Amino acid sequence: MRTYGLTLSRMTLLLGVVAGLLGSTVPAASAGILDGLALYSSMDNSDVNRAGTNPPPALTTNDGAWTVENTQDPTRNGTASEASGTTGYVQSSATGQINEATDFVRAGDNNGNTLVDYGDNFNHQANQGYTVSFWFRPDLVTINVLEMVVCKGNTGSADAGWSVFFKKYDNGKEGTLFLRGNAEGDLAGLQRADTIVSGNWYHVALVIDDTVDSVVGYVNGLGSGTSGTGNGWAVGGGGPSDNTFTDGNTFASSDPFRLGASASGNAEYDGMIDDLAIWNRALSADEILTIYADGLEGIGVVPEPSTLVLLFSLGLAGLFVRRRHVNYR
Repeated sequence: MRTYGLTLSRMTLLLGVVAGLLGSTVPAASAGILDGLALYSSMDNSDVNRAGTNPPPALTTNDGAWTVENTQDPTRNGTASEASGTTGYVQSSATGQINEATDFVRAGDNNGNTLVDYGDNFNHQANQGYTVSFWFRPDLVTINVLEMVVCKGNTGSADAGWSVFFKKYDNGKEGTLFLRGNAEGDLAGLQRADTIVSGNWYHVALVIDDTVDSVVGYVNGLGSGTSGTGNGWAVGGGGPSDNTFTDGNTFASSDPFRLGASASGNAEYDGMIDDLAIWNRALSADEILTIYADGLEGIGVVPEPSTLVLLFSLGLAGLFVRRRHVNYR
């Protein structure tokens, strides 16, 4: 009989080596899901700053605009509006679904203070596919008040671009979620009634699938499918009557890509946004489900290095740890 074992010192050394290796190879661990990723703003403290202060201190006065970083392309960061405690503001360091989140505190005066502006970037290109993914938690869902969460133009249905917003129509029901777009005059959209409740976190994805010329929606992993009618979704709403568009048309707009308000500064959102991402391709249903499931576990689209080290190390430990006693005949 011989005795084999992975000693504590050897295990510690092994995990240390793994951690060191993973620290320099984080992107490779998620290479598949990162294909085509054009924008990623985790909203974590590590990715927001104002005048060199990271994270920005709490905003109680008009302290000036601050930056929400796009880790995929720092030349196309978002700018949070200047803060004022009396006219609405955007604040970092809120407790998010995944680490920290950005908090939009609406004043209700539609003065454009409650938004993050990324400029005229991240347009849908013809026949390329497109996906927007994010988590949000509304603080207020008020009857007959439309709140714009994320948009690229499309202030109204006649305006080019796309938008994600919600509105409550009946005190006896929850808010209706809308995914709407205008592709060179083709109105395409989806809605899911009785869905949005204040204080709850939701993962939403809008997918423009150019292979079938359809808009596909997801909320908490529940997809509409290309028909637009799966899992409680319905086609149309907010202007459009279906979820399809003419082949080769784009949902591009010259208006800025914004969080928290429409292109005109109206329809201000009150709540939090977390883990925002845009791809220049149509993600599959399995990929959306993976993002949603990871988010429930506190893992973002681009995981933090410490998260990857932990997950990989635990898996490797399970592979190497075996019975200390192995019998040989």
